[in-house]
Order: sequence, then structure tokens, then C-alpha cells
Amino acid sequence: MEYSQRKVTSNGVQSWIIALETVHQMITWAGKDPDRLQQEISEMQQPVFNQFILTVAASNGSDVQQCRHCLDLPVFWGRELRCVNCALPARLDNDLDLAYIGRLPSLIGRQEGGTLRGRPFLKRIFRKVQAMKSGQQALYQSYFLTIGESIYFSPPVICVFPNNWPRQPPRIYFRNEYFKILDIPATHLLGRGSGTALLCNYASWKRVTLARTLQQRIIPRIIIDLMFADLQAVGKFKEAMRGLGGSMYDAYNFIGRRHSARFQEVYERYVTID
Repeated sequence: MEYSQRKVTSNGVQSWIIALETVHQMITWAGKDPDRLQQEISEMQQPVFNQFILTVAASNGSDVQQCRHCLDLPVFWGRELRCVNCALPARLDNDLDLAYIGRLPSLIGRQEGGTLRGRPFLKRIFRKVQAMKSGQQALYQSYFLTIGESIYFSPPVICVFPNNWPRQPPRIYFRNEYFKILDIPATHLLGRGSGTALLCNYASWKRVTLARTLQQRIIPRIIIDLMFADLQAVGKFKEAMRGLGGSMYDAYNFIGRRHSARFQEVYERYVTID
């Protein structure tokens, strides 16, 4: 079975077949359990994950490796890791873990002529970005994707397989500016580094695949965080938290205990999406 990927680079759109044998040779758990590797890659080929690229990251961290020539991603292309952009062999650090990096877009609104419609968060961030200096403005704008009239919140997500996968859960990170852009507290984390936040996803690890983790934990979290951002945008965040009987951290647990209908009720009390 062959698995292809593609990426837009400064040299145009590059396409390649993931070299499974190279993954087996470089990643210990993949060499010992090639069937599990194939399952992971197969599930990450779903259309919802079409912006994710298989690459490598520093062991026990979130630092995705970069080509030292052009700063693009190294990928499993042929018999070694090669830069997806310049195709040169990648000179990398030792002790690397297998990783996926990509984006998970969520529809937040649309531009109808000169009128912006959608979530309160979208309207607030649109005004905020317009007033920013160019450097910060470019960073914030990179979190949004426009297709036709539709506007998506599209945060980068870093997913790293530990070296004893699947005995331990994947390390999944948002970049720190994720919380600044949404204007919400950075909670429900296992830790923070210089540029990233390690998410708390499981109280008890069930050895599910990475794709299942993203579907069950990360996509719902982004949707919930957008709802928190809406409440912040209309000035009702603290009031909503009081209505749920606790803090934002408690609210994640509240929703996770299948009380999402109650959260939706509180949310709709304050938020209108046009």
C-alpha cells in the first residue's frame, strides 16, 4: 500500500510517496510494529487531515525539524529524509520522534460583499488585526483561511509519537499564540515551553490511534475554545463561567462529563451567530 502526500512550497506544489521502509529504519517502534505504523498513516490520510504532513520532531519536545538550507519540512521521501522544498538530504538532530504537523480548520464565518457574518469572535479579531503592526498582523492572519466567501479558523497542531508508542499517548501541542488570538486563558495543559503548549487530552490512555485522538479530543477542543472566544468577544465570559458553576478548567471537565447540552444552553443565552 502506498500513501502519498503533497505540500505547497516556495518551489510549487510538491508530491511524494511516504517511504515506509525509511520510517521503519529511523523510528524504533515503527520498525518493530509496521502494521501499527500503516494503520496510523492510513487513518491520517482521511480528507479531514489533508493538511497534515508526516515528519520528525525532537525527542521529548515539540520542535519540528527544519531543513537547514530553506527551513521547510523534512519528509520521508525516498531512502532518507529530504527537504520537501529543496529535496536535499536533511541534516537533523539525533533522538528524533515521528511527528505530524498540520492544521485543523473550523468554519467561523463568511464575507458577503462588504459584510462580515459569523461568530462574534471573528468580528472582534477582524477589527483587532486591522489595528496591528505588520509583523504581529501576519502571525494572526496565518491562523485564518479563506476559501471563496467562507472563513476558517485554522490553527497549527503539532502531534508527536513518543518513542514507546502506543504505550504512552501522543504529545499534542498548540502554539502559544493560539490562546492570545482567541483571548482565552491557557488551561487544561500538561505544560508550556518557549513557544508551545502541551495539551492535556486523557486522564486514562486507551491506546487509540492518533487520528482517533484528533477526532475525539482535539477537534472538539477547538470548537469549545471558539465558543469560549465568542463569550469573551461579547463580554460574557466570566458570567457564563459562573453560570456553569466554576472556572474554565472546570468547564472542560463539565463538558467532558456529557453535560454539553448545559454548556450549549449557557452559550446560546449570550451568543448570537448571524
